[in-house]
Amino acid sequence: MKNKVVVINLLNRDVDTKQLNRLSLLSRKILELLSLRNKRLEIYLISSQKMRFLNRKFRKKDKSTSILSFPHNPELPPVPFSRFKPLGEIYLSPRAFKQDISYLLVHGILHLLGYVHGQEMEQKEQQLMQDLKKKAIINLKFKN
Repeated sequence: MKNKVVVINLLNRDVDTKQLNRLSLLSRKILELLSLRNKRLEIYLISSQKMRFLNRKFRKKDKSTSILSFPHNPELPPVPFSRFKPLGEIYLSPRAFKQDISYLLVHGILHLLGYVHGQEMEQKEQQLMQDLKKKAIINLKFKN
């Protein structure tokens, strides 16, 4: 069974549906490269102000950032009637789209899987980025 990626736009502006679909496709490809199955990933597009709030609340850093990721809390009840197991949530601010979104998603998903900054995570990021390039997935373009 495949994975499910839900992209939710919480920005105060419309985002092209094609862009949301590209984000979902890219994320599903990353999950596939990691041999993950039956997972549900939620991606939220939020304002810089909301990102700053989350970063301050959960990381004690009073500034906005491009991406935050939060693994699923196993103490929460499962989604009823869903065959997908929650992996976690990724939050993207508008500045994420000025950067390499492929790398940011790889980085965020690895954090959801328990990776921490260091050599092991960097090596896994490099491997995944090479795999995405081979599959020509990495070149998906996003408009600001």
